[in-house]
Formats: sequence, C-alpha cells, structure tokens
Amino acid sequence: IWADADVLLVFLSAKPGDELQLLAELNQENTDGKHLVAVGPADGKLVLRALRAGASDFVDEAHFETELPPVLRQLQD
Repeated sequence: IWADADVLLVFLSAKPGDELQLLAELNQENTDGKHLVAVGPADGKLVLRALRAGASDFVDEAHFETELPPVLRQLQD
C-alpha cells in the first residue's frame, strides 16, 4: 500500500527507533516516494538520523501548520 504513495508523513516519538526503522524500510521499498518526518521540538541529531534513514525533509511539530505546506510544495517539484 505505502509503495504507491507520493509522500508519507512519519511523526517521530521521543524514542524513535521504530519510526527510524520504518523510514529505512520505506526508503528501500519506495524509491520514488518522498518521506517527510515531523519532530518536536526540533532536535538536530534526531533530524540527522531521520535524514540518514531516508527522510526527504522534516518539519518541526511546533510549527507544523505553517511549515508543512511549503515543504510539501518543495517535495512535489
């Protein structure tokens, strides 16, 4: 099901091990799709781990409503 998605949004918890594993698996299964992560509050090390696991970009949960639309537009380009 997820392999056909254009963009997947993954919210990272305080203990993101499972979510980062999911990102790595999604990245292997879906090379055309984009994977967007939401982190809060913005944690540079967590963002870096997510990007390394295959995330295409990220948004800060504290600014989710304002950051999401421009990030989605950028991912569609």
